[in-house]
Amino acid sequence: MVGFLISLGFGSGLAEDPAAEAMLKAHTKWCELHQPRAWVRTTAKRHAQKYVIRDLDGVRRAVRSGWLPPAEGRDPRPQVEAQLVREQLLKVLPDRQREVMAWTFDGFEPTEIAEAMGLSPDTVRSNLRHAREN
Repeated sequence: MVGFLISLGFGSGLAEDPAAEAMLKAHTKWCELHQPRAWVRTTAKRHAQKYVIRDLDGVRRAVRSGWLPPAEGRDPRPQVEAQLVREQLLKVLPDRQREVMAWTFDGFEPTEIAEAMGLSPDTVRSNLRHAREN
């Protein structure tokens, strides 16, 4: 699960907690899950996104409170976001292509990916093709 989140572009330090939370949540809901492999990946991604937002908000609050000086008088969000982007393993790919590739690396077929992401299978195949070309 950590590898999946890293494939999506989340740093390794950020990926561990959301992966663990998703697995714990899957354990508690196991009897209700129809496609646990896809469900846990989607849940882990959502948790990781919440962590990123929380971290960015923390930096913004620190600057506003005077605990952290703003970088050259600007909002620090772009710098934090740029740092996260640099940590991505698949940094040359757009978000959608990176996510489709991450699902593929974890052994999912395009039809399964399409269902999990709410896309058409043709869109998934197109994103895979473009990702491979990039």
